[in-house]
Amino acid sequence: MKSGMLAAEAAFSAISSYNTASPDEFLPASPLDVSSYETAFEESWIAKELKEVRNLRPSFHSKLGNLGGMMYSGVDSLLLKGRVPWTFHHPSEDYASTRPARCVPILLPLLLLLSRSSRADSCFASLLSLLISQRVQADRLPRP
Repeated sequence: MKSGMLAAEAAFSAISSYNTASPDEFLPASPLDVSSYETAFEESWIAKELKEVRNLRPSFHSKLGNLGGMMYSGVDSLLLKGRVPWTFHHPSEDYASTRPARCVPILLPLLLLLSRSSRADSCFASLLSLLISQRVQADRLPRP
């Protein structure tokens, strides 16, 4: 949230400092200089907090495993406060770690129509919703 506020302030100051030659021209043809965002970010409390926790998540991907990562994270966050001269990195990029989403069609309009007709149909719609959700959960389970 704070980084977005800093970015908005830098963009606003860059746009407002631009002197338009004519009222029809709103934005300049050349790019705006928003380098003040980087200095504002480095001087804010966000940079300090992010520097302290930069090694916590990647430490679980080290050769020591989960237990070693947990011990290192505890020592690093409680005692060292991120003041170490090294930075751990994730073993792979984010795009290589994510899988494609499997979308399930939503039957909500059908359920709403059934639930508004009568009380008996409302019970039927609730049961149907439960069965559909169970089927969706079963489809998401890994198969041997």
